[in-house]
Amino acid sequence: MTDTLSTDVLTPELLEATDLPGDDTARRHLVGPAELHALLGGPTPPVVLDVRWSLAAPDGRPAHRAGRVPGAVYVDLERELAGHGAPTDGRHPLPAVADLQAAARRWGVRADRPVVVADDAGGQSAARAWWLLRWAGLTDVRVLDGGLGAWRAAGLPLESGDAPAPVPGDVVLSGGYLPTVDADGAAALARDGRLLDARAGERYRGEVEPVDPRAGHIPGAVSAPTAENLGADGRLLPADALAARFAALGVRPDVPVGVSCGSGVTAAHEALALTVAGYAPVLFPGSWSAWSNDPARPVATGPEPDGTPAGATVATRTWTEPDGIAPRGTLVVLVGRGETPEVYERFGRRLSADAYRIVAVDEGRHRREAVAALLADASLPAPRVLVGVDAGALAAVTATTTAAAAGTPGPDAVVLVGLPGAAEPGSGPWGGSWSDEVAARTACPNHRKVLDRAARSGIGASVLGSSATTVLSPARAARAALGVPVLALHGAADAISPAVDAVPLYRRLGAGEVVLVEDGLHDVLNDVAHRTVAATLVLFLERLRLRSARGGLAPIARDVAGERA
Repeated sequence: MTDTLSTDVLTPELLEATDLPGDDTARRHLVGPAELHALLGGPTPPVVLDVRWSLAAPDGRPAHRAGRVPGAVYVDLERELAGHGAPTDGRHPLPAVADLQAAARRWGVRADRPVVVADDAGGQSAARAWWLLRWAGLTDVRVLDGGLGAWRAAGLPLESGDAPAPVPGDVVLSGGYLPTVDADGAAALARDGRLLDARAGERYRGEVEPVDPRAGHIPGAVSAPTAENLGADGRLLPADALAARFAALGVRPDVPVGVSCGSGVTAAHEALALTVAGYAPVLFPGSWSAWSNDPARPVATGPEPDGTPAGATVATRTWTEPDGIAPRGTLVVLVGRGETPEVYERFGRRLSADAYRIVAVDEGRHRREAVAALLADASLPAPRVLVGVDAGALAAVTATTTAAAAGTPGPDAVVLVGLPGAAEPGSGPWGGSWSDEVAARTACPNHRKVLDRAARSGIGASVLGSSATTVLSPARAARAALGVPVLALHGAADAISPAVDAVPLYRRLGAGEVVLVEDGLHDVLNDVAHRTVAATLVLFLERLRLRSARGGLAPIARDVAGERA
């Protein structure tokens, strides 16, 4: 089961063409654009597999048709590189060996030809095919370093249009050539070895969770976003730089190391980086999607491997009701990106004068824990309403669904303000924060399938897609998404997140009322429309307090200077 190289790989002619560092380990697992171009013109050209996939765009066929490495065969990660099982198996369990072999033969994989896998995300999806084929017994499988971006940057030709069906292959696969662990094994690695979590830091810390039922990480796992294994050019860092990075994360040659992610896809990319650095990592295929679907498994949150340290706090600001007046409820405001609680001074004074207690919570690392503590605080007057602004709206969605999944106290209602819905894609693990990634996805019609599946399954509010097509009626959405009354407030003049993108998403999250505030900007809590917004909130809160046993809320848009969408 040792790795071998075909005789084509390291001939003097190809070494002249290669653009990889002079490291044999890297050459066994990576191929540069120039070397691949030379190999394609050689006597034994490799089979090139196009594994373009992301959570935002799981179907990579349109991109494949638009432009690919000449001769590349499209591989459907969802259908061909993953099996299907119970939720506790994760979203992308390993496929059956027979199914993988049948797929590989459809791709034209043969016993006597090397394989190269490519994507347009620095190898973060292609590495799934690299790992699976090596797990199944192939030894000559490499990742196109830098993917299609590096190929284009090198000025190499692309092929477009519908690709002809490849000649069927004859490869024979088995399985078990690379080590894996289940959830118990992952827990043991986190306790006795080193378990690296390849997800973005925001998901590791539990600040957002757009896909899986609980937010956080496996206790003891160390945050190691695999995007940080890439350089600015999208190519894998040199082996010595990777080794230094992993050493700083506590990886040592004498300690077993494992990898986990959301569902076993980007963990394969972390495994690739570890392999190039000289380690032999163990993969947890089910990853967080399997772990978080098992209510018996503990969850850690915050930046520390074992969870948020005792006493961790986040900045808050409170405005209380006037002395001698009974409070009518509590609004916990999750501030937007780059803001502080003090920004809401005018809003806090206005609503507190109406006998509501206002607690504004900063966007620090421990906001999730602070919000959970506030919702569980019996001394705060009910009803307790989460008000999320901009990125804070995403945090409010996560806090609500996490509380429901964990059986802990949640909000009595949610108010979403300026929910991001039209950010430019291409952020998140490819250069920005996870909140930016989720915001980018809300405007992506390609993610409709995932959103629909999440809504139907009842795990709710996976803030992952938007479309002009109504998926759920408002009544059903209120049950399937957040499960509590939802009011949406959006500025009709919002240029950051246009209403045409945001309104359908509000509906999917169960908003019984979507109010467009005339002349309102992105943060309607603070702009010129704040009086209209205050009146709208008071009406919503009073109807919440006095709602009928059916749990219905009377329409409010006709009572304020706004327009019901």
